[in-house]
Amino acid sequence: MKTLDIDECAEFLKVKSTDVSEMVGTGELPGARIGRVWVFLEDDLVDYVRNQIRNQRRERQSAQFEKQREEGRNLDQDNLATLSTVLHSRRSSISPSPSLTANQVA
Repeated sequence: MKTLDIDECAEFLKVKSTDVSEMVGTGELPGARIGRVWVFLEDDLVDYVRNQIRNQRRERQSAQFEKQREEGRNLDQDNLATLSTVLHSRRSSISPSPSLTANQVA
């Protein structure tokens, strides 16, 4: 199991050391202060990154699903309006049918 200091952690996460300090200070990032130095376990950082990937992926999927659902709702409303217009125009264009005569029936 490999340990990293704050600079190595920042390099691993591709962020600034000050960002790591803030993240560990708020408890977002797992780490321990041993004496004067922050120590991070590489395994914990891998877990942290994996969790970030999963959470952000879920958020993107959820946003995409919501967008599709909203588009579907708008499409349904447009389809209903179009259907209503078509039915209304058909209803008004239909003239009453004449009664059938005996010749037409035979």
